[in-house]
Amino acid sequence: MFNLIKMDLYRLFHSLSTWVMLLAMVGVAFFCVAMTNDDLTAMQNDPAYMEQSLQIDNDTPHAGIIMETDPAWINGEIPAEDLIVLLINSAILLLCITVFVSIFVHAEQKNGYIKNIAGQLPFRGLLAVSRLISIAVGIFLIFVVYLAATFAAAYLFWGDQLVADSITTLWKILGTQYLLHLAFGSLVMLLCIAARNNIVSLCVGILMACGIMNFVYTGISQVIHAAGWKTFELGKYMLETNVYQISGSTSTETFLRALISGGVFLVLTVIGSAWIMQKRDIR
Repeated sequence: MFNLIKMDLYRLFHSLSTWVMLLAMVGVAFFCVAMTNDDLTAMQNDPAYMEQSLQIDNDTPHAGIIMETDPAWINGEIPAEDLIVLLINSAILLLCITVFVSIFVHAEQKNGYIKNIAGQLPFRGLLAVSRLISIAVGIFLIFVVYLAATFAAAYLFWGDQLVADSITTLWKILGTQYLLHLAFGSLVMLLCIAARNNIVSLCVGILMACGIMNFVYTGISQVIHAAGWKTFELGKYMLETNVYQISGSTSTETFLRALISGGVFLVLTVIGSAWIMQKRDIR
């Protein structure tokens, strides 16, 4: 198992797609900060635009990558914690992780990597576990590069206006978000393995990240309400909806629900991937 993990990590760090993705994260971070700065400028110059921004209902299902800039940042301090929450809640990292995992997982099926080593393993399901560890490292690198680039870009745009607020709360948010994004990556891995290609995983991952599936969750919840379970909301337990909700003001109950949802998705998707790898012929 240890040698299998070493091989997967070697492939991760020697894959061109990994370094292209990390470089892309730098560009994404600078773009997001620049768009936030433009949003602040538009609010300052157009009171009607600011009023429209304040009327956005966070509880209404939405579609697309949305960043809700705080008008208080126009002339006040910009807490690093709130900036990170804004950018991660937009689900831009979910989109990037969908692309990264789909390319990484599909590549080993395409180049015959699995076929060459599968026969040497007593339990082929270990391939899924090893792959998840590599994905976890890749997602960790994406987080680190994205955050570092975000702080660098924010300092260039706002200078001393950017302040460190609550480091403890920031670590709490980042830890929860990392688990949710890792579980999301594991789900993308499962879809890629099950479909034997990356088209399905890309489509489903993009639909989830862009909030399209929120309308499906709402519809399912309404059917369940009609059946008599009035308080159940499916969206509360899905990965991307929890990503949208985590912030410094999030209640302990919501944090716990996000952690449990992320943990359950992670375990079930890894088990599903391992089962498929074990039962299906490798080709």
